This record gives sequence, structure tokens and C-alpha cells, in this order.
Amino acid sequence: MVDFFSRPPVHALIQVLDSSYFDFSEWKTLYVTDNDYADIVAQLTDPLEAKEDSFGDFYLKDRLLYILGLLCVPSGSYRSQLIREAHHSKVAGHFGMKKTISHLQRYFYWSKITTDVEQHVRACSLCSISNSSNRKLGKY
Repeated sequence: MVDFFSRPPVHALIQVLDSSYFDFSEWKTLYVTDNDYADIVAQLTDPLEAKEDSFGDFYLKDRLLYILGLLCVPSGSYRSQLIREAHHSKVAGHFGMKKTISHLQRYFYWSKITTDVEQHVRACSLCSISNSSNRKLGKY
């Protein structure tokens, strides 16, 4: 399987993910109720609500929300699925925090992406077993 994080652009990535296990049609409805994106989507979809420059670099394309070319991920299990794919997949091979964050930030955006990835990687049992940098060996 090809690592989907190495394939630009985002619309090609969406086709790959959509065909596997991501339901992007659900994202379109989740944005409306999402704490992070509801106001932005309301302003972008309703011209009467839009205030001059109030939504900055956000835009809608095919009813999916983007910021500066990055796909905005609504709250919920999709964020965890993306982190798992970026960290646990056979191609990813349990990358550390920085590399996992870097891979995700190439295509996706959510406000606490760094915090979410850090929590996930710290909780990864395989990484904690194989990472010896936190263990002192011998007497010091």
C-alpha cells in the first residue's frame, strides 16, 4: 500500500481516503455543529452572515472546509483515525511525535493537532516499549 501522506494534492488524497474508510460526506454536515468550525461555515455559506475578512484564510470547496489548502478535520473519531494512520500504518512505522505531526500538517488542520498527536504517541504501547531514550541504563 502506498503511503497516502506522500501524495499531493489534497483532492487526490480525499479520493483515496474516501474510497477506503473515510466518509467525507459526513464531514460536510459535521462542520455545521462543530465547536471549532460552525461559525466559520455559517459565515462562508450565508452571505448575510459574512463580515468583511472575518473568516480569514478559510474557504469551502465541494462543501469541505479548508484553510490555506489544508483540509479542516471536524471533532470526533476522524482525528483519531488520521493520527492512527499517520503513526501506526505499515508505511509510517511508528514515527515519533515530530514526524507524525509533520505528516498530518501537510494536508490537515485542526486547532489542537499537536496536542492530540503528542497524547497519542505517548500512549502508544509499542513506542513506549521500543523507545529507550527515557530509560537510564546502568548506574549513573
